[in-house]
Amino acid sequence: MYIKIDPDFISTASEFVNCIQSFGGSFNGWYVGLTSNPRHSFINVHNANMHDNGWILSSSCPSYVLYFVKKFLTSMGCENNIDFDMEDSDRIYLYQMEPVRV
Repeated sequence: MYIKIDPDFISTASEFVNCIQSFGGSFNGWYVGLTSNPRHSFINVHNANMHDNGWILSSSCPSYVLYFVKKFLTSMGCENNIDFDMEDSDRIYLYQMEPVRV
């Protein structure tokens, strides 16, 4: 799912939190990362299908917004591995590590 939102901290952070609550599960069931190439991140890093509903990608954001949103989401419990974050990133994404079973 691609989310077109205003590239500021409040809009980006609140939209991501709303999506996590919508998809279900706890924050620690989600992975947050920074990318400049979403296709590479999902397919090669996470071995995920981009057509699955368990991921959220922001529109382009300034680097300071990416940093603070990632910091906020990891403080809420989202996982992150800085080795997987791309340099010169302009987008932030969430990936649901294990979908909620209903």
